[in-house]
Amino acid sequence: ANRVARLEANYLSQCLQHPHVISQVNQKLAAISQPIVTADDFSHTEDRQIVAYLWQTVQTTPVASIDELWDSLDDWLRDRAQTLLTSAENTNDDLTRLTDTLTRSVLDWRQEKLKRLGADVKRLCEETASQGDAVLLLTYTHQRNTLIQQERSIDRARHAISADSRRKTE
Repeated sequence: ANRVARLEANYLSQCLQHPHVISQVNQKLAAISQPIVTADDFSHTEDRQIVAYLWQTVQTTPVASIDELWDSLDDWLRDRAQTLLTSAENTNDDLTRLTDTLTRSVLDWRQEKLKRLGADVKRLCEETASQGDAVLLLTYTHQRNTLIQQERSIDRARHAISADSRRKTE
């Protein structure tokens, strides 16, 4: 959970510093057949609200400055955003590399969450099997298979990004 929180916080802090990178990450995710980043990707309520706000702002005013973003945030969201910015990893990367890095981060935290959920569902399958509830076992087994397919999809997306990065450096 701690790694996921760090990845989510870093993504948000980078997006607060470079709001236009949100669209670039989403384009990259879409290009590798992955869902775009939404508020549902985030664990904390404040972070969900910040990402929803950032996405809305970037769509309506593509050249939004950091000051414009600050001025329209609620006080408690501004406090969270300030915390994110002060803990931000300093990236001197060019924006293309930043987009690739953040895209990989999104895939990493999604995969981490899927693994955790998969372990929970596996445990439920085992408990249900010992209880003999065939209908519930079928439901959990189906859910587990769906999670495995989602993990494989993320693996394919990660390989696609790696291949793309290798082509860019050649």
